[in-house]
Amino acid sequence: MYDRVEINKYIKKLLVPGGRFSITFDFRNPSRFANISTPSEVFEQFVKPSGLKLRKNQDFLDTGHSYLLHPFYHPSTSWKYKINSVVRGHFKLWEILKSKSSNDYTFGALFQEKQ
Repeated sequence: MYDRVEINKYIKKLLVPGGRFSITFDFRNPSRFANISTPSEVFEQFVKPSGLKLRKNQDFLDTGHSYLLHPFYHPSTSWKYKINSVVRGHFKLWEILKSKSSNDYTFGALFQEKQ
């Protein structure tokens, strides 16, 4: 999350006045390192650090629909992948036996511009 905030601070320096920046990201991703699960987290990690103005819709809308299943939870995911994800800290050890059959997260998108 620290890197995400720092990168978004830097984006404003790269744009000329009137310059536009668009970004997509995993929203409600179950990884412990994702940390983007609410509209306020989107604002704090992307909009506020960049200092850019949101284009059109000023509020990030979470429809509640989920279109993605994290590979960690897919029933056919290899043990090697799951163990590596636990070692890297994305998931807790007790989650290694867990699987899901329904989607649990989605993409988010922001469209911003420099004043």
